[in-house]
Amino acid sequence: DFGFERQSDGGCTAAFWFVPSSVSRDCTTGDSFLNTTGYRKALSNNCTAGTLGKYRIRRQRCLHQAPRGLQLVTSEGTLTATLGDNVTLLVFLEEGDGSTTSITVDFGDGTAISYANISSIEDGVKHTYSKVGIYQVAAMALNSLGSERVLLYLHVTCTLEQVQLSAPSVVVRNKAVDLSTVLKPRYVGTVTYYWWFNNHTEPVVTLVGGMSFTFYKEGTHTVTVQVSAGNTVLQDKITVAVYEYFRSHVLAFSSNLDAFNPAVAEWRQDISRVVKDSMVQVTGINGEQLLVSVLPGLPTAAELFIIPEKRPTEGTMNRKGTHLEQLSQVLLSALNQDLIQFTLRPGVQVNVYPTRLSPAPLVDTSESGHNGAAVIMLVSVVFVGLAVFVIFKFKR
Repeated sequence: DFGFERQSDGGCTAAFWFVPSSVSRDCTTGDSFLNTTGYRKALSNNCTAGTLGKYRIRRQRCLHQAPRGLQLVTSEGTLTATLGDNVTLLVFLEEGDGSTTSITVDFGDGTAISYANISSIEDGVKHTYSKVGIYQVAAMALNSLGSERVLLYLHVTCTLEQVQLSAPSVVVRNKAVDLSTVLKPRYVGTVTYYWWFNNHTEPVVTLVGGMSFTFYKEGTHTVTVQVSAGNTVLQDKITVAVYEYFRSHVLAFSSNLDAFNPAVAEWRQDISRVVKDSMVQVTGINGEQLLVSVLPGLPTAAELFIIPEKRPTEGTMNRKGTHLEQLSQVLLSALNQDLIQFTLRPGVQVNVYPTRLSPAPLVDTSESGHNGAAVIMLVSVVFVGLAVFVIFKFKR
């Protein structure tokens, strides 16, 4: 009989996978069923000694059993579902009285549903999720002899439509800079970020949409981020200028510009170019030393960067910094006098002016901070010495 194996003594015993006493889950307590206790081999009938009378089809009463072997899967066989679409969950029970075993499915979003028996959900349970996230879906089988519970972690996602990478246009060399991303829609489920810097062959992989990075060389650097969500991969790319020192100011615009802001990168680039051209025309400053970057969002704002000349110049860093400070004052004077303006369209004049936000530091101030601390310590030592000397003279 197939399902039995010949032993060393010549007898036949049930194989490890065959349980003659198992009861069908469709069997109702009090009824009976035909139990197949063995399966005859058609060709190699070599384990039949003493089995013909013992192992044969016989009628067996249905016994009441506790639920065992509960399984919970999606109809697609995956662990993902799309936001707003029906997901079908299938529940299987290997052992237990199907007619008296209740099934409860908890969808993990605050809703649950119960069924009197498993036959009620042979076609599966349908559910629709209204928010993206990872849900702990649970199914529990219960009867008077016991219960069994099984979990499934379901990833509910939606399609990623857009990714926008943000970073300062100009940064200081050897200083960490914050990089961040904005996704549309904002919540799309489990996301993986791949960060590429210049021509590096290996990306930096994160599970959050932001990170810090330090540029060690002056010049223009390219940063690319790829965002993977479900079956969708999108990317955005920016360039970052790195200098030893620079000057910056936050700019504001007259409020009439906001009504024409379409919130697209190309429009921000056009406004940046127009503002820079106006500054060059009014002040006569070399355009290669000015960078203007209109920022996303409302109210419309921009950041002005004054950078060193590209060609090498003589002089110490302090002298070069003084030159940038002079250019900064010239630009601030023009901005405060409402000389920086442009015509957006006939009848729409836009003024540009500086905000009261503190500008970025001119150079790396870490060394000066150490020097300041040293001066304070020196003054403190001198003061303590004088105090000791006065006390000593007073006692004498």
